[in-house]
Amino acid sequence: MLVLAGIFPLYRYNASQAKEIKNLESQLRAQEELGPIYLQLMATMKNKKEFTLPYPVKRAVLREEAGKFPDVFKAIAEKSGLRMVSITPDLRMLTEKPPYLLQHAVVRGEFADFRNLLIELGKVPYLEKIEEISVRQLPDTMELKAEIWLAVTGL
Repeated sequence: MLVLAGIFPLYRYNASQAKEIKNLESQLRAQEELGPIYLQLMATMKNKKEFTLPYPVKRAVLREEAGKFPDVFKAIAEKSGLRMVSITPDLRMLTEKPPYLLQHAVVRGEFADFRNLLIELGKVPYLEKIEEISVRQLPDTMELKAEIWLAVTGL
């Protein structure tokens, strides 16, 4: 009985140690297999150019120049792979002569292209802010509506 009391706990201890060794060996094999992939990813990350968003010096434009913004917006939308549906100024803003001009824009296309549109709009130096964005799923495309504020000067 004494021999059994000494051998059984030792047997259980050895079994748990063997199980832990198998676990460690499988982890080691996984790390050996994934090691080259990890090194390749790290090298790719080091070589990747850091992406920064455009942040031009903000400036106001003359109202007449701001009237050309629909053409600028259309070019940006096409460059981003989107189709401009409409862009209209807020008529109340045209009569009041405030320092900002509100434009309501609607474009259609793939959702991933909207990101490119927003990045390109960030390059416009007289863009003050994009106040509201709404995205709607249509049967065959996505529609983005945005309120765009332009900094304007002059009468």
